[in-house]
This record gives sequence, C-alpha cells and structure tokens, in this order.
Amino acid sequence: MHGLFACVALALCAPSQGREAVRVGGTGAGAGALQALAKAYERRHPDHSVQVLPSIGSSGGIHAVIDGKLEVGCTSRPLKAEEWVPGLVAIPWATTPFVFATQASTPAEDLTLSGIEDIYAGRRTQWKDGRPIRLVLRPKSDAAHAYLSEVTPGMPSALNHAHALAGVCVGMTDQDALAYIEKTPGSFGTTVLGLIVSEGRKVQALAVDGASPMDKRYRFALTLTLVHRPAGASSATRGFLEFAGSKDGRSILVQAGYLPLPTDPPRRGK
Repeated sequence: MHGLFACVALALCAPSQGREAVRVGGTGAGAGALQALAKAYERRHPDHSVQVLPSIGSSGGIHAVIDGKLEVGCTSRPLKAEEWVPGLVAIPWATTPFVFATQASTPAEDLTLSGIEDIYAGRRTQWKDGRPIRLVLRPKSDAAHAYLSEVTPGMPSALNHAHALAGVCVGMTDQDALAYIEKTPGSFGTTVLGLIVSEGRKVQALAVDGASPMDKRYRFALTLTLVHRPAGASSATRGFLEFAGSKDGRSILVQAGYLPLPTDPPRRGK
C-alpha cells in the first residue's frame, strides 16, 4: 500500500503542463465512469486537464477534498457526521449494481442469498462442476465489505469466518479485487457492474434469487456521490461537475455501465 500512496502523492503534486487541472479520486467503484467522463471532457476543453487518481477509497476521497488535495471526491457510501464540514457539497450522482462475480470460465449458475452466505461461512466450498470456490474478499474497513455485511443477518459472522481462512485473497482496492476475480479459476467475490463493463473484464456477474444485475428486480446497488467545495473552485472544476450532470455526461455513464441519478439539490455541510 505504501507504493500506491506514493504514486497518489506524486500525481497530486504533478504539474498540469500549463492546463487548468481538476484532480478527482476516491472509491475505485466509480473509476470507470470518471475516466470516461474525464476523456470526453478534455476533448471538449483542451485547456483543462482532469486527473483521475488511483483508488484511495471513499474515506480517502472525502478527506482529500476536505484537505484541499483533490477538487472532486467520489464516495460509494454516505458521508459520516464528522465529514460534513462547512462548505462541503455532496451530489448523489449515479448507481451501479453491486454484484457477486466469478471468472468468465466458471460455469454460470444462479445463486440465492442463503447460498451466498453459505459460501462465505464455509458451508459450501465447490462450484456445481466440482471445482473449488476461491474467495476474493475486501478489507473489513472498505465500504464494499460494510455493504455486504448488511445483505443477510448471518453475513457478518460468515464474513468473519472467511477472513479467518489461511491464505484467503483480499483485494485492497476495487481494481485489485476485480483483477483477482478475473484471473483466479473458480473465484468468487464482489465488485460493481460499472467496473466490469467500463474495463471490459472477463468476469461474469451472477444472478441472485432469479434476478440478473440488469433486471429491475435485482436488489443490490451502490450509490456514487461526488463531493467538492464550491468556494474558490476553478472554472475547470465547475465545468467538469456541470459536464458530469449534463445530458452528454449522463449518456457516457450509461455506456460505462452506470445509471445516472435524478438531478436533485445537493446536500451541504453546515
């Protein structure tokens, strides 16, 4: 992790080669959408640079905006009370299905919530073709872990069992976890549909209780929120945020596997 934060620190300090820069970062769950928006925005505004930083998590993105290290943060969880500092604005921006996924080579099968809990609790250890299920977990401090913990009453205990397994794979960022799911035969872990689509990963998102992630009956999704501080914001920052909520920006979100949210009034820190 030290290498990751070193890279982020260098990127935060990197010059924008004369262009007005917007630094964006936070949860990796929104990285695919942010990268697509950044490229489209820069094509329209060649005098502006949008730097999408490597994943530093929801908390990292929020606090980097508070500390003035980022102009725009992206979070996949609600802000905590202590994060609502004066001048901070949060804009609910998009949703993307939270999915249970495996390597593309795994024979597809529908899951049930109780069956998912059995996998994490160690009561089920094989796919239907007999190959072993290899778990890919997220850190207990991560927003994805917190979301998964609330899926069933027994899930917290099941996840504790999974984390106690010797040698279990833990993806420290959204991108790490998705890469492990893609390359590990028989893998089983969580990610978001937007990352699978936007990064073109060879990963299959599994149906749960008869509903695929593209089905309106599918119940699991993360809400992505953009946070920023309007006071003193540059024209590039204002322009990027306006583009993110525009008709063209919303179309880009859909193409990347995300669903734009209605443009409701933003929440503000007091």
